[in-house]
Amino acid sequence: MGIYSVIGQRGKLLDTKGASILAAFEDGEPATVERKIGKGRAVHFAWFPGLSYQYARDGESKSFSPVLRNMITEPVYTAGAVPPVTVSQPLIEAPMLLSEKGVAVTVLNWTGEAQKQVYLTVRIPFTARTVESVKQGKLAFTQTEKGLRCSLPLDAVDVVVIKP
Repeated sequence: MGIYSVIGQRGKLLDTKGASILAAFEDGEPATVERKIGKGRAVHFAWFPGLSYQYARDGESKSFSPVLRNMITEPVYTAGAVPPVTVSQPLIEAPMLLSEKGVAVTVLNWTGEAQKQVYLTVRIPFTARTVESVKQGKLAFTQTEKGLRCSLPLDAVDVVVIKP
């Protein structure tokens, strides 16, 4: 799993019967546990993973910790959940807004560096007629069984608008 720092209040798990311990604190106390529930599972962090991720930096690179990012997102991917927008690289956020007039995807770059090309796959409930970037103009795109695929260079932020 890896080594990481915990930021914020530390909780104490009183009952771990039937749970698998996924991570432990330095003193051996459970830090992250998983318990099977029906066909699913619950993962509990006895610490603040979001705050820890926000404030943890890896050595000299000063980048966000991939160990913490993977720990936080693993339950979602293990469950088979597919987000409405997938991005070709980490640290690019792409929330999607859907209306009867189309889709807007805000593309946010948290890497701290301009990206030459970012690939998006957007799951939309219609066939796209046009795809445009607010900064780049019209974008080339393809529609596949996994969704609409397009790419763009990215500084800090852009908005991609998809119309039926």
